[in-house]
Amino acid sequence: EAGALGSCVNLSSHRVKQYDYGFDIKSSLLTGKVVGVNKKHLVYKLGLRNNYLVLNINISSSLDKITIEFLVKKRKKVLSYKVKSDKSILILFASKNLA
Repeated sequence: EAGALGSCVNLSSHRVKQYDYGFDIKSSLLTGKVVGVNKKHLVYKLGLRNNYLVLNINISSSLDKITIEFLVKKRKKVLSYKVKSDKSILILFASKNLA
């Protein structure tokens, strides 16, 4: 109910931009594996593929920017990506061979 929070609070809704990070984040979080990689997206060109094991996904936002940092495991290597809503992508190869 609109008045439940008192007269000093106004309810409003706003549209939020939907950003394309090159893969399906929601499904990847649910399955624990990278899902829905878009072959036309830069993350694909930088080596991200479906079925990599998701080790961690961190989503942060500020005003109009959203940043997603994620670690994935590819065989015995760990890859670290940082994808920003302004379409810049950093790939931080914390790429060490794991035992």
